[in-house]
Amino acid sequence: MSDIFNFVLRVLKLLISVGFLSHWMACIFYLVSRECSQYTQQAWIIQEGLIDMSVYDQYINSLYWAVTTMLTVPFLATFSRLDTAISPPPAATKGSAACSA
Repeated sequence: MSDIFNFVLRVLKLLISVGFLSHWMACIFYLVSRECSQYTQQAWIIQEGLIDMSVYDQYINSLYWAVTTMLTVPFLATFSRLDTAISPPPAATKGSAACSA
């Protein structure tokens, strides 16, 4: 019984930590975009047409960005290392001096 309780407690701690981190990332992302929107039209909040939307809609979009960033960046970093490891060395590419004799 104690092992199950400890497991549930650890999972809850993890979920709360991820939720807290996601919230802060979303708030910072929104703040940066809101400040940039005063100086340029390239801010995501303007490009997505959210500048005149409710704060709730802006927060949900920021939270979506934060969660997808946390979930996909480690995958993309692993994939890019894998892609580099699989690609042939520069001397073996078509049209190089080593291949055209």
